[in-house]
Amino acid sequence: MSSAISPCEMADLTDTKTIQLRMQRLEQALRDCERLAQIGRVSASIAHEIKNPLEAITAVIHLLEHGPEEKHPEYLAIARREVERAVEIANGTLDFARDAPQPSSVKISRVLDDVTNFYRRKIRYKQINLDVRHDYDAELVASPGELRQIFSNLMVNSLEAVERERGVVKLHTFRCRLWKKPAQYGIRVVIADNGPGIPLEARQQIFEPFFTTKNTKGTGLGLWIVHSLVDKYGGYIRLRSSVRPERSGTCFSVFLPC
Repeated sequence: MSSAISPCEMADLTDTKTIQLRMQRLEQALRDCERLAQIGRVSASIAHEIKNPLEAITAVIHLLEHGPEEKHPEYLAIARREVERAVEIANGTLDFARDAPQPSSVKISRVLDDVTNFYRRKIRYKQINLDVRHDYDAELVASPGELRQIFSNLMVNSLEAVERERGVVKLHTFRCRLWKKPAQYGIRVVIADNGPGIPLEARQQIFEPFFTTKNTKGTGLGLWIVHSLVDKYGGYIRLRSSVRPERSGTCFSVFLPC
């Protein structure tokens, strides 16, 4: 019996490979789109944070031009401190957004600290009660930028969901094993908030591309990319949410194998 592939079967195989290649390119384009959106958020953060030291430097220049000469050394010292502060803000924000080209050994606690520090201004502005508890730390071989993208998306969703002055966001890490594979241990990162919750019909689509509950504010790609990246590292993500009055809230739980 001949095992040769017929021309029709060869055409089907070629079509399948072409479709797979196009899907891969489309997924990469969507990731690039979300990356550009993240860069936009980072740029806005830099502009806002650097505004204060720049205003201080402007005031110092005015004092140098019109103030008493004996005060000039004091004014210059203030200007120097504000310039150093602006450089620190820019470097810290760019470090957060920069993506390492190659995977490296990354501590989850360090990634989560970077994320919470990046959103510190938003936390202060909305007077959110942020409760961080690290009961376990893990070191993974991964892209720091991709891990930051996972937890940054989840954190900003919680921060935007809660009300000003009454918002509570909890970040908790602990060691656990996967219930589907009891021999598989890892770290679980839980990010929960007391926002209005996600309706049941939306929960069923929450990880699909272009689906968003933020109307025109979101790209609809954040959680889809989170799900894709968690899956890439052999992990799992679960969502629990409630819309019940006085007991509303949302909890995302990410498991990453160690």
